[in-house]
Amino acid sequence: MLAGDSATKTPHAGAPKRALAFIYAFVVLDVLSFGMIIPVFPKLVEQFTGSTASAASLIGVFAASWALMQFLFSPMAGMLSDRFGRRPVLLISCTGLGLDFLLMALAPNLWWLWLGRLISGLTMASFSTSSA
Repeated sequence: MLAGDSATKTPHAGAPKRALAFIYAFVVLDVLSFGMIIPVFPKLVEQFTGSTASAASLIGVFAASWALMQFLFSPMAGMLSDRFGRRPVLLISCTGLGLDFLLMALAPNLWWLWLGRLISGLTMASFSTSSA
């Protein structure tokens, strides 16, 4: 057989392209979630607090908490993706993002919103997994 013959190709030659498409689709989903939350979240917090000034300070606390969770759990997401693969880590991250949106939709108070932001920050640590 010739070196370029199709019989010498591996049976999973299309797998890297499918894996890349999955990762790109996941990153697009994450970026879209940013675009959805940025205009909605300040008004949501303002409804709970009643004033724009207290809402602004709470949004700062929520953003700092979210970023801290990302900072702390990015190495863990990397270790989990090395051990179990990228796909399960990204699927768990997508589940966490859905849970965050569910908590924000049904939140009876600010503590539930904060819990949703913590879960989102924890699972959004997958950007390091996506870019690896």
